[in-house]
Amino acid sequence: MCIRTVLFLNMIDIFSKYRIYRRFYHIFHDVFYFYLIKLNALHISSYQIMLFLNVILKSALLTPVMMCVSVMLILKISLELSYVVLATIPVVILGVIIVAKVSEPLSENQQKSIDHINQILRENITGIRVIRSFNKQEYEKKRFSNENDFYRDQSAKLFKLMSCTEPSFFFLMNIATVIVYYLSCTLLNSNAITLGNVVAFVEYLFHVMMSVLIFCMVFMIIFELLC
Repeated sequence: MCIRTVLFLNMIDIFSKYRIYRRFYHIFHDVFYFYLIKLNALHISSYQIMLFLNVILKSALLTPVMMCVSVMLILKISLELSYVVLATIPVVILGVIIVAKVSEPLSENQQKSIDHINQILRENITGIRVIRSFNKQEYEKKRFSNENDFYRDQSAKLFKLMSCTEPSFFFLMNIATVIVYYLSCTLLNSNAITLGNVVAFVEYLFHVMMSVLIFCMVFMIIFELLC
């Protein structure tokens, strides 16, 4: 049991013993419990909104412009190498869709588990006398512990899944870069392209893939907010 819960339970015992604090006890019971239970959900929702606005204002507004300009420059440098970009973009989009499909049930279970934990905590606080009367302290502890373990497992799975997206993206980016370098060898031998154009092409390739990834991540954040 956390320190905050112990403190609240002790305050309830103190307020319930003395009649002089009876009115303050009811105010504490009706108002303060509401903010205690809703504070966690409010914090999570506000953090998701802050993250969404941060992505929108910093990156998402420039993403379409950066992607269009990079595609135009790629086509201008080499039409043959641009097929690598056309083959890479669907892979990025497919990977984001797979991550979204896998993370959807995990995110829903995480949100439901948070609500259930808050519900159990509220029941334990408001019904502390009934719990003590029927000697259900161990049952309530086990109930809260099981739900907390379920939330921990779901959060760990979701964190591991999200932590794999960035390494996978850069792994795909490195594969595309190697393919570009391999195909550009023939073009360099035939003087169809210069070394500076190859370096610029790789840079534009990174901008295009990053733009697609950010654009897809914005839709994933919107989906989480709607859930």
